[in-house]
Amino acid sequence: MPITSDFETERTQILEALVNQDPFLGWTEANIRNVCQDFGFDQRTMIRVFPSGVRDLILAHGAAIDSAMLTSASPLALLDMPVRKRISTLVMLRIQAMSSHREAVSRLIPLLYSPQYLSIGAETLYRSIDLMWRTAGDTATDFNYYSKRSLLTAVYCSTVLYWLTDNSPDYLETQAFLDRRIANVMSVQKMKPKIKNCFPKIETSIFSLFKVLKSLRRAH
Repeated sequence: MPITSDFETERTQILEALVNQDPFLGWTEANIRNVCQDFGFDQRTMIRVFPSGVRDLILAHGAAIDSAMLTSASPLALLDMPVRKRISTLVMLRIQAMSSHREAVSRLIPLLYSPQYLSIGAETLYRSIDLMWRTAGDTATDFNYYSKRSLLTAVYCSTVLYWLTDNSPDYLETQAFLDRRIANVMSVQKMKPKIKNCFPKIETSIFSLFKVLKSLRRAH
């Protein structure tokens, strides 16, 4: 049963309570059930809110963080900024949206690398990366579509891992790390003509993955 917009209030309540637990008790079916009980929700309600259990919880979390990122970005004149600044801003806004529950995020990442949740993790990541590029004004549909998302995936994932251990004020060290990674990517972009010539070979690997994930996003 796919997750729907029904029970959105209950879903938000459960998600916020779960990720902000102190101490965080984990991304588990048992934890979802316990939080539901705290709100007085019965088993039937829990199943209707998260029909696929933890998988739906992960999707709901990703969607909530994306929504918070967009809300924070809305008063900013993103399209007046250089493209690299637009992307840098969106990455940091998404990280800031997760800052209230960093422990929960640190426990989520290894879970998403497990065989059981690898596909849902890839889908969630793709949706966020694609949303960042579209919010930044990207309209590419050719080779650039896949190359931009592939490069941003690497930048975003490494930046989040850096952020998990960053205790600097306002995550200034994370911002500096992100700026360095983007600068590295800009250097790679200079090689794009050579890379594009190899596209038929590359397409069978990482870019084919983004095509699959793109189709998954359209299916939901």
